[in-house]
Order: sequence, then C-alpha cells, then structure tokens
Amino acid sequence: MTTTLSSLLLLALILSTVIVGKPSNETFPNLLEEFKKQLDKWRENLVEIVEYLYHSLIEFLKAVGRMVYLTLGIVGFVLWTTGFSRYTGRRLLYGAILLAFLIELLVQA
Repeated sequence: MTTTLSSLLLLALILSTVIVGKPSNETFPNLLEEFKKQLDKWRENLVEIVEYLYHSLIEFLKAVGRMVYLTLGIVGFVLWTTGFSRYTGRRLLYGAILLAFLIELLVQA
C-alpha cells in the first residue's frame, strides 16, 4: 500500500511538472505541507472509524451474549425445576451463570 501510494504521488508530481512546468521553491513546500495535512486528516478519520466499529462490535457482542445467557438460564431453570432433565438443566444454569459473569464483568469496553 505504501509503495502504491508513493508511486501515485510520484506520478502526480511528474504530471504536474509536465503540465504546469518546473515548480518554484515557494510552491513545492506549500504543496508538500498541504499533502501532509491532508494525509493527517485521513489518518485521523480512519482512527475514528476504527474506534467506532470496535465499540459497535463490542456492544453488539454484549447484546447477543445477554440474549444467549438469558435463554440458557430460562431453559436450564425450566428443565431443572420440572424434572424433565435435571442434570442438563443444572449444566445449562451453570453455563448461563458463567457466561453472564464473563460478559458482564470481563467485557468492559
């Protein structure tokens, strides 16, 4: 990616030199500074986008995890209290408690 970007920058510089002529000492540093400022803006925007996606993904995983451990807990409780499958119901309850612990306490983003 860096080589592609530097190749494109070199090509743009060559084309601007051919079209406009030789850049003066005053124009070239300003052009370079503007280019650096624009790259900094793009980097800052990219960082903001990645942070937003990270926080959105964490919130989504928390919501899905909560639905899963609530469902496991309810199904486990029903199986355990009705006596239909006490051992499976108890395992589902333990799993729901462990999952709730992991999601609520350890995934603090």
